[in-house]
Amino acid sequence: MKQLIITNNPQIAEYLERTHEDSNNSTEAKDIKLIFCTTREELYIQVRDYIHRNWKLQNHAMYGNIQLHKQPYRSMVLTEGTELDTRSLQLWEQAMERVNRTNPPTYSEKVLKDFQALDFSLFNSIVSPT
Repeated sequence: MKQLIITNNPQIAEYLERTHEDSNNSTEAKDIKLIFCTTREELYIQVRDYIHRNWKLQNHAMYGNIQLHKQPYRSMVLTEGTELDTRSLQLWEQAMERVNRTNPPTYSEKVLKDFQALDFSLFNSIVSPT
């Protein structure tokens, strides 16, 4: 099963690159594609576009019980499907509405690292390492 991970969290990108570098010849590693986005907005657009191309969300768009407009990092896992998954699209649209309510606060570097660690922890709870 092909998986797509879209993130703007540098910790997750580094982890995945390191993990898949170690398992370079593995079939599982070839079935996972990473897209790193430089902004939160780019991430939301990428995920929406992939949902429209029949990819399905594997983690909830609003996971973590954190107000989305305050969370600067998000990592989403999608799997390839054969038809539009309306549930994924609906969840994503609801998440985008919440994100667009206001701009995120300006955080210190230390707080940004904490948000990266939180997103990494939530990501690890849904993805088993390969």
